[in-house]
Amino acid sequence: EIPIIVATIQTFSVEEEVARRFSRENSTYQDFFIGTNTIPSLSEAIKHSNPIIIMDEAHNAKTDLRVNKLIELNPSFMLELTATPQLTHKEAEGSYANNVLYTVSASQLKAEDMIKLPIVLETIGQWQLAIKDSIEQREALENLCKLEELESKQYIRPIILFKAESKRGKHPITYEMILDTLINDYNINREEIAVHTSGHEDLKGKNLMSRDCPIKYVITIDALKEGWDAPFAYILTSVGDMNSTTAVEQILGRVLRMPYAKKKGYEELEKAYAFIASDKTAEVIKSLKETLIDNGFEKLEADMNISISSNSNPVVDETLPELVENVSTVKPIKSLDITVLSPETKEIINYNQDNKKISIILKPSPKMADKAKTELINSVETQEE
Repeated sequence: EIPIIVATIQTFSVEEEVARRFSRENSTYQDFFIGTNTIPSLSEAIKHSNPIIIMDEAHNAKTDLRVNKLIELNPSFMLELTATPQLTHKEAEGSYANNVLYTVSASQLKAEDMIKLPIVLETIGQWQLAIKDSIEQREALENLCKLEELESKQYIRPIILFKAESKRGKHPITYEMILDTLINDYNINREEIAVHTSGHEDLKGKNLMSRDCPIKYVITIDALKEGWDAPFAYILTSVGDMNSTTAVEQILGRVLRMPYAKKKGYEELEKAYAFIASDKTAEVIKSLKETLIDNGFEKLEADMNISISSNSNPVVDETLPELVENVSTVKPIKSLDITVLSPETKEIINYNQDNKKISIILKPSPKMADKAKTELINSVETQEE
């Protein structure tokens, strides 16, 4: 018989094993060691049985200590589950790569109605406006959700995740400021707001998918980690400028899960929404794409699943006729083969797969503009008039 063990990695990853009951002497396991000098304990019983270990969120078990402790359990086989496999192997640095046996792309998940795509991005310079626009978007989605429930009997209460800044640096936008704005500027009831940060765990014990749960707004800094499941979360609003993928990487995935994993009757309910307080549209797009890749997307999928909202800051010199002529202005685009574009061209354009629109997000040099124009014209299939 092979035991099945459900545990967290923290159970094993301690230097002093006797600090855990898991490793303490326990006569319950004496039968495993009849005729031996082994001191009975749960950890020794597991080692003796050569277990199969199945571990979720496996990327959290890649330190020397955790790897060694798992190996000490003497497993006959180890199956790891993760959305973000470790692909680089640097044993000297304590970094161990996963052997990927099977992977599922974002496109496959979308085809199975498991995730919301594309991500509709709005960048706006002032954090107050980012909050305002995200609240308006949530209300519009809520109206559609009521119609959806009439047709499909699926109850959905759209939720905004607000990412506040920690109390470091100059003039941070803290969770208290967001909470004050929601209550005093928008007359939102406090019971509809959950603050989930260090020292505040309003989400603890709450079932966000319950019809009885009133929460429509969640404010966090970086406390929403693995295991936090909220398919009703449709909108991510980051009040701080995104300077790196770490700005939202821990919570971006929380707005991608499709409620009930079923197709919706309204396109707007099959998309995710991101409102970022920034006037650097190109940098935000790049950071979001990097974050998607860090969350398990293929690069091509990341390139094609950021949809710029018409309410965003104007993209850079979008009217450059020498670049978009005969591409997006003469005939409507039917499709764009983004795989044939060079990395340089991908850096300066964004292709919105949702509305078939090409936007210029970085102003190119004249030489680069000519190259990009040629590549785009050759890769675009236009609709017949």
